[in-house]
This record gives sequence, structure tokens and C-alpha cells, in this order.
Amino acid sequence: MKINQTSLLIICVLLLKIIPSYSQTVNDFQIQKKVLNLKNVILLAQDSSIDGIKARDTFNTSYWQYRNYNSERLPSLMLSLTPIQYNRDVLKRYISETNRDEYRSQQSMYSYGNLKLSQNIDFTGGQFYVISELGFLRTFSSSTYNQFTSTPFKIGYTQSLIGYNAFKWDKKIEPLKYRRSEQDYKFSLRNIAITAATYFFDMLTAKEQLTLAKLNLQRADTLMTIGKIKYNHGAILKSDLLTLQLNQLKMNNEQAKAKNEYTQTLFNLVSYIGKDINSVYDISLPDSLPCKWIDIGNTIETCRENNPKYLEMEQNILEAKRNLDKAKKQRHLEANVDFSIGFNQYSDHFCNIYKNLMQQDIVSIGVSIPLVDWGVRRGNYNVAKSNLEMAIVEKRKEQMTLEQNVYAMINDYNTQVHVLDASKDAMNLSTNILNQIILQFRLGNTGIEKLKDAFTQEQQSHIQYLSILKTCWLDYLNISKEMNL
Repeated sequence: MKINQTSLLIICVLLLKIIPSYSQTVNDFQIQKKVLNLKNVILLAQDSSIDGIKARDTFNTSYWQYRNYNSERLPSLMLSLTPIQYNRDVLKRYISETNRDEYRSQQSMYSYGNLKLSQNIDFTGGQFYVISELGFLRTFSSSTYNQFTSTPFKIGYTQSLIGYNAFKWDKKIEPLKYRRSEQDYKFSLRNIAITAATYFFDMLTAKEQLTLAKLNLQRADTLMTIGKIKYNHGAILKSDLLTLQLNQLKMNNEQAKAKNEYTQTLFNLVSYIGKDINSVYDISLPDSLPCKWIDIGNTIETCRENNPKYLEMEQNILEAKRNLDKAKKQRHLEANVDFSIGFNQYSDHFCNIYKNLMQQDIVSIGVSIPLVDWGVRRGNYNVAKSNLEMAIVEKRKEQMTLEQNVYAMINDYNTQVHVLDASKDAMNLSTNILNQIILQFRLGNTGIEKLKDAFTQEQQSHIQYLSILKTCWLDYLNISKEMNL
């Protein structure tokens, strides 16, 4: 009787070690007292990850391209100079005294400067310009001869009469491309958030598995001690004791495996967010979901307004229309006109080149007519026409696919929210069941197999809860990405 009381005392003491405490952190991996939650993991990834840096660089490139486009719409001032040009060659000249051409050696030096102010006209596709020029020529022969020429100002305009107007199409496409780049940048940040959240929940799951593995090993050690005592008193069979020993070995292996998995997921997470593995040690479980219900109609409408894929489809159609317009106008003939009005003068002396200016009028009309091109221009037109039709069809197809995917994700999220609550209740219930079965085993009212099933059920319920929680958050982040808010 004395032995039985001692054994009972030992069992009661050991049972105190079995009661779980899930608020206990994984002390083996506490490096520094810094806790990461889902929100700051996402912010760190968007700010410091390689993907975040690439997204910013891509947007900056688009920003400067749009700046260049706007700059091209403003007046430009260009200075062109030929400071000195020296020629020494043989020229053929007509000699009136002998009435024949003769070759003569000649040396000359030439200098030239041109200042041009120009402005592109989007509506017409032409260019308005103002030019001022100054030139100097020195000829070396038996005597040195100097001559100056000037064009104080010349005002002109050049225009394609029936040709392709690139400025008009750029005015439609370039602002759209910049708007798309802004939305693409937000879209990229949403993708980064999804990747970071995936690493976050992988690590959270690994942490929970490690916590359970440590706790289960403690339980297995305690149960092994209890089993030895019960075996010594003939309360259980030798096979039951060996089963407890096997379970103890299994739990030890599970803990080693869980430690390795936790270390790997920790490394994956902190590497992605651009931090050193020694700078963090723990993560906290999200307190709740961002919302309990997502409305399908409002979400689809927001997607159409903000998702860059819609702008991409619109851009593709505009570019196809531009290419068709270009191929259509290049199919027959091309004509352009250039006219200018100004004043010029020349003199042997620099002081006279701005006196008694002479009027200068220039009108130029150019025409290009394809006579034989073996159907190249017609083929280009037909290709451009087919591409436009394809872009319109692709827009309808992609829009339908995108909205179907969003609808499916919303439906899945709204369903998983209710499943999550039930899964959380099941997780808590499985822990209570295990504790009751351990107590029954101590009292000799249940067997080893039921105890093993309770261990398995508890572990599965915890992992299932985290899996559903991960699915809910990733669905929400994917829906937010498509909405591009």
C-alpha cells in the first residue's frame, strides 16, 4: 500500500508537466527580443526586399520616360556649330577666257553657327520653327578672300500632308502608359505582400509544429515514466510499455525535424524582407481577419477602375489602332510640305551682313509614291488590321477570365471565414480531449491506441487551423491585389 501511494504521488507530479501552455514561445530560437507581425513583415518586404527595389526602379524608369514625353511637347532650343572646317582639294572650274573646264587647287576654311527654336504641334503632326544662322568663308589663293553670310531670322513650318501623325497617337498613348505604370507599381507591391505573407504563414506553421513537438516530447517522456510505474505494478502489458517507448522516440525525431523546418522558414522569411537572421526571433499570430465578408459587385467594379490589366488591354488596342493608321496612310503615297519666310545677306565685311537684308522665301513640297513594292505595304496593312481585331478579342477574353478569378477568390474567402471559426473551435476541443484521455490513461480507463489517436488529432487540428487562416489571408491579399487599392 505504501508503494501504491508513492506511485500515485509520482504520477500526480508528472501530470503537472503534461498540462500544455501554448503561450510559451520557442526559447531555443530567441535571438533578440523582436516580434514580427504580418503587417510589418509586409511593410519590410515592400521596402527592403529585392522585389521591392526592382518595383521602384521600374516605376522610376517609367516616370522619366513620361517626363521625356512631356519635355518633347515643349519648345526646344538647339545650337549647332561648326567652329572650323578646313579644305584643301582639287576642284573643276569653268574658265570663261578659254571656254573650258579646268582643275584648280583650292584651300578654304569654313565656320558656321545655327540657332533653332522649334515647337511640335500635336494636332497636325507638324513642327513650327525659328532659325538664325551665321557663316564665314575664307578662300586661300593668290590672294586671301573673306566672305560672311547671315540669316538673322527665318520662320517656317513643316508638315506631312497626308501621312502618319505620330504626335497625335503619342498624346493618347503616353499618358495611359504612365497611369498604367503607377498602377503596375501598386500591383507589384501587392504581389510582394502575397509572397511575404506566404513566407510568414509558413514560418508560423513551422513555429506551431515546433511548439507542439516540444510539448509532445515532454508528454511522451512523462507518459513513459508513468508507463514504467504502471508496468512495474502490472497495470499495463509489456507491449504497451514498448509502444510508449516507440512514441517517445518518434516525438524526439519530430522535434528535431520541426527545429530544422523552423530554422529554414525563418531564414526564408528574413532573407526575403531584407533582414539578417539574427535580427528577429519570433512572429505573432494575426488577431483577426481584415473583414468577415467581401461584396462581389463592388469588388469587380473597383477592379475595373484600378487594375492595371484593364489599362494594359486598352493600351494594346490603342497601339493596334495606331499601327493600323500608320500602315493605312503609308499604303499609297506620302506628301510633305516645308515653307519658311525670312531675311538673309552676305558681304565681304562682317559689319555689313545685317544691313539691307534681302527677303528669303522657301517653299518645298515632297511626294513619295510607291510604284512596285510587291505587296509589302498592303501586307503591312492587313497584318495591322488583324492585330487590332485580335487585341479587341483578347480584351474580352482576358477581362472575362480576370473577373471569373476574382469571383472565385471572393466566394472562397467568404466560405473560408466561416470554416475558420469552426476550425478554431475544433483546435481547442482537440486539446481538451487529449488532456482528458491522458487523465483517463493515468487512471487506467483507456488504452495506448486511443492516446495515440488523440495526439494525432490535436496536431492535425492545429495545423488545419493555421492552413485555413493562411488561405483566408492569401485570398484577401489576392483580392486586394486585383482591386489594386
